[in-house]
Amino acid sequence: MTSSPTWSATLAGGRGNGSWTPASFYLNAGGLLALSIGAAHAHLGRAGWSIGVFCLAFTALVVVLLGLWDEFGTGDDLSVHTRLTFFLGPLYLAGPLLMASGAATVSRGVARAFVASAGLWLVLATGFKLAPDAWDGIVEKAAIAATLLWTLPLAGLQIAEGRTLATRPAP
Repeated sequence: MTSSPTWSATLAGGRGNGSWTPASFYLNAGGLLALSIGAAHAHLGRAGWSIGVFCLAFTALVVVLLGLWDEFGTGDDLSVHTRLTFFLGPLYLAGPLLMASGAATVSRGVARAFVASAGLWLVLATGFKLAPDAWDGIVEKAAIAATLLWTLPLAGLQIAEGRTLATRPAP
């Protein structure tokens, strides 16, 4: 007997109705990798910033692997998908925390957003694993949204740096 997806899984979970295409995984991974390269170029901190750059790159790798599994996997169960998602936990927790002190050299608000991202991720990702099926799709999307408190401000820092460099007179 197979169960049909709950309303929240259908609405927000993506896996229940096939709304997450492999292309969305690859686009997300490409964005994470671009952030990683930009953060390496900006290098606003010491070892913590460097490890945060690797967290972004490894997160991109895991997201690609998730897309590949969803595209070419058997689809019989989510065991490989689930195991891959367990790698995201420490990456989305450690990355923003390790980069927060470097970000604080440019903006205290961005540093606070990084810390908030890690804290919200920890709570919501744990909540997702513990949530009943009727709510897990919504909690999953909230956890993913929490990661935007890391990636969007980081992108903003990189855009601001690019604009500053573009307006600087040539030597």
